[in-house]
Amino acid sequence: MKYLILGYGVTGKSVENYLNKIGADYLIHDDDDSELKKVENSKIFNKKYLDSIDEVIISPGLRPDHHLVQQFLDKKVPIKTDIDIFAMNYTGKVIGVTGTNGKTTFVSELVKFLNINGITSFSAGNIGVSPLEILENKYEYLVLELSSYQLHYTNILNLDLAVILNIFPDHIDSVSYTHLRAHETRHDLVCRLLLE
Repeated sequence: MKYLILGYGVTGKSVENYLNKIGADYLIHDDDDSELKKVENSKIFNKKYLDSIDEVIISPGLRPDHHLVQQFLDKKVPIKTDIDIFAMNYTGKVIGVTGTNGKTTFVSELVKFLNINGITSFSAGNIGVSPLEILENKYEYLVLELSSYQLHYTNILNLDLAVILNIFPDHIDSVSYTHLRAHETRHDLVCRLLLE
């Protein structure tokens, strides 16, 4: 199986580390050519490899209307996120947090509150640390900050608790195809923000 890491920022580099650990074959694409200078030539994606990609792992900052996203969707190539990989491999308790505003502040304060009260916790996700970086660590709770773009492609969440802080009209307007859909978790309590 050949993967495409689509976006080579913090998340993309974490995905690369994970794929290296499991010995997977992959290529990398980033719209910023300066990011690709850090990648060996044999790992850089170009259009001639389009038909050889079996699965895309997308970074959270890429919009659903990105030209490569559209091409892979047309070819029915699965598009996943680091959150999917994490959810398939992590067995601890997870709290997911999304919303238009205040996610980072809420996540930071929640983790601080839990730790002060003797509940070992850590934050990851859109807050700047890919959850793939802490797969081997165990916490009583991992708190994931989840952006709307991450949730658009995420198929597996496995959350124990989900928090939707707010959804403001300006956010809905900026991604005009936003809606809420019930998403089953172990406790059947969760809604996730999806884009279509």
